[in-house]
Amino acid sequence: MNDTGKNVVAAVAQFRKLYREIGRLLEHADEQMAAQGWEARGNQCVSGSRSLEVPQEWLPVSIFRLYYAEKQKNLLGFISVIIDDPEAKGRISEPLISAGWCDYGTGKQANQANQAFLWGWAHCHVEQPRRVDNGTVVIEKSKEWLEPARWDVVRYGSLALPLVSVTTAEDLRNKIVKPLLAGIDKAGKIGA
Repeated sequence: MNDTGKNVVAAVAQFRKLYREIGRLLEHADEQMAAQGWEARGNQCVSGSRSLEVPQEWLPVSIFRLYYAEKQKNLLGFISVIIDDPEAKGRISEPLISAGWCDYGTGKQANQANQAFLWGWAHCHVEQPRRVDNGTVVIEKSKEWLEPARWDVVRYGSLALPLVSVTTAEDLRNKIVKPLLAGIDKAGKIGA
């Protein structure tokens, strides 16, 4: 085998290692969110393409978990790792860990919302008009950006940090889960 072949095999091994570490991180997220009454929705974890027409998206670009809480049925929570920008618009320069929620409005239930785009909300932090990647929660209510007639969402909040800044379960709790839940609580008091 030549060096090019060895490099390809080594690169694939590195991706496997990265995905294993992200999996462990999201397992900790599930535990921490469950302790606060948020249950993971199903076992879906990745977004990407299976189509021959878009091979550039075969690798997962967002690895995420979606969450529902019985006490806040109108909200869909998420924690995601965004490792690429599938539209190649230069919106990320390094992998991010993101968390947030979609608010479907008073009296609505997130688990009955338009299911076609649920995975997309876990990646939308990179598209948010006023986004920052320093752990600050940003809430978006722009009807144009949210497209409520299409997606049923009246408000979206998210935060993100460079993935490399979260290296332990304690980092995850303090930098992602606690700010996420505090942001959800604050947004609930403001109302839709």
